[in-house]
Amino acid sequence: MKHLKLIALGLAAIGLILKFSSFIAQNQSPSGLADRAKNGVSSSGASAGLGAIQSGSAATPEAQILSGTPIELLAGLRGAVLAKDKKAINLYFQSMLHLGVAGIDPLRAGLIQEAEVEVAKIMVDVLVGIGTPEAYQAVLEATMLSENKDAKYAVLDRLKSTLNETGNQTFINLALNGKGDLQAAAADFIASSENSDLLSGLVNGATTAAQREVAATVLGNSLSPSVAEVLQECVNLPDESLAQAAISGLASQSTEQSLKLLLNSFNQVGATSNPVRFQDIVNGANTMLLQNPNQPGLPIILEAMATTSPSNVTRAAAIQILSNSSQVNPADVYQMLIKYQPYETDPQVIPYLQKALAKVAPIASQPVSIQALPSHP
Repeated sequence: MKHLKLIALGLAAIGLILKFSSFIAQNQSPSGLADRAKNGVSSSGASAGLGAIQSGSAATPEAQILSGTPIELLAGLRGAVLAKDKKAINLYFQSMLHLGVAGIDPLRAGLIQEAEVEVAKIMVDVLVGIGTPEAYQAVLEATMLSENKDAKYAVLDRLKSTLNETGNQTFINLALNGKGDLQAAAADFIASSENSDLLSGLVNGATTAAQREVAATVLGNSLSPSVAEVLQECVNLPDESLAQAAISGLASQSTEQSLKLLLNSFNQVGATSNPVRFQDIVNGANTMLLQNPNQPGLPIILEAMATTSPSNVTRAAAIQILSNSSQVNPADVYQMLIKYQPYETDPQVIPYLQKALAKVAPIASQPVSIQALPSHP
């Protein structure tokens, strides 16, 4: 059932694709349609008179609109792009915009089969110019069915660079309320969009458990530094799944900015008695270490966090990172932890402290002055 809508969409597009391909095949060359637009000449067999000019004001070329079926106009736009004819591109572009919602289905079908990157990008521009939620959804649906990777990625990049409020809300709605593959594609698009407004809008709009699950997945997969501050703001959300996903997203970004934000995030996490969340956050810190092993100033920041943070999660995470870091002298870590050990009373942090001491003591050529625990993380 999950794929039935996508299959139906593909079948509906096939008819338009066949018509579009047939129309292209009947014309002499890609530049032929552009020439007809330039000369105002109707193509052979174009029942609507492709190339015939309608104009609200003859003195303003921008107001000129070509008549023709959506498929004919789209074929003309494609030919103009391939011929690099700016005048004809603008004329066909405005003519496609004039169609409004009637142009959405042909444009979706054209994007599905389009292999020429520049043509695909212009088609996206037309759909964005139409500007309805259905137009934005059509672009996303086309990328789901396209088999040409170059054109597909060009379409996604173009879409990301042209988003506005309507586009943002369309993808947020699809990610939170859509079904099956379309919902997953919208969520993936938001995660890769590098758009902080889009990401924060998704999180703010997630009000049900299912929606928060989608938002958590997107947060964890948001790897662009441009959304790092949004992730940091999500660390203290009441919903623990969202907060942990934000930490995971920061841990995966591997930049100096995300490292600083992540360390600050750990320091803001309140004390928790939830062992699963506790372990998840500590693991997130370890991921940060593995991806940022040579960041300057890391040991000093971590030492302060390990000994002074009011958050038991932060102290445990900092202790584990210090004990695993190849950038810190084990003897220094050992001495710091030994001095700190008498002051740590939290039963969740003590196992991490004792495990760290056991790990660095042999390397530091020091005796292990701790009691063994029956179990530890």
